[in-house]
Amino acid sequence: MLEFKKFTDFPRGTMYDILQDAYSYDVRNKEIWDNNWKESDDFFYDNPEIAEKYGLISCIAGEPIGFVTWDPRNRPEYVEIGHNGIREKYKRQGYGHRQLEEAIRRIKEYEGLIEKDHCMHKQQPGRT
Repeated sequence: MLEFKKFTDFPRGTMYDILQDAYSYDVRNKEIWDNNWKESDDFFYDNPEIAEKYGLISCIAGEPIGFVTWDPRNRPEYVEIGHNGIREKYKRQGYGHRQLEEAIRRIKEYEGLIEKDHCMHKQQPGRT
């Protein structure tokens, strides 16, 4: 059963570890994105109050299999989804979609958020 937990339930490096695995299908991803992944992990673990409000970790049997983050600074116009990553072993099983749905459900709870009829997507490697 898929559960959603807080970043602070897991040690520093969890986000980085998931990102490395999620993008492992092509070694060039690590070469290009490694610093970004480390900076993202450091930011969330250095700012636990942000991590708890603007991200979640997806777990099966207590093990982290993925996560999604979002940036609410441009609300009420929009909220930007950051990473939406799933470990390679769990891809193509609907978990990325389910964690994104949970993030959107939480985002829709923001007061005064303007609902749009469309969504712009920027496709990046490893997005699930």
